[in-house]
Amino acid sequence: MLTDTIFEHLDEHKVSWKNFEHFYSFLRFFERHTFDSDNVVSFNDPLKGFAALAQSGNLPSVSFVEPHYVDYPPDSFCDEPPSDIQEQSEVPPKTGGDGGRESEMG
Repeated sequence: MLTDTIFEHLDEHKVSWKNFEHFYSFLRFFERHTFDSDNVVSFNDPLKGFAALAQSGNLPSVSFVEPHYVDYPPDSFCDEPPSDIQEQSEVPPKTGGDGGRESEMG
């Protein structure tokens, strides 16, 4: 798709941003971001992922975290079968940067 997204507007105003994906990001359907490895990164990437940037104090001004859309357990957190909806209370379920303790968001 060639439609502008909020991300083009952020770029236009020189606002730093990252989209953290679990497995794949819907942002990749937009042509400008299909191969964007600077701003669309794996949530769990050890160097550029959410926990790594948060721990180092380098998160961008705007951060988007996309869930793991694939419905098949383990590790899915969609609200539809066959996923276990009891595990949906924590998004993201674990940041990995907290010494092995699961982080709670709320």
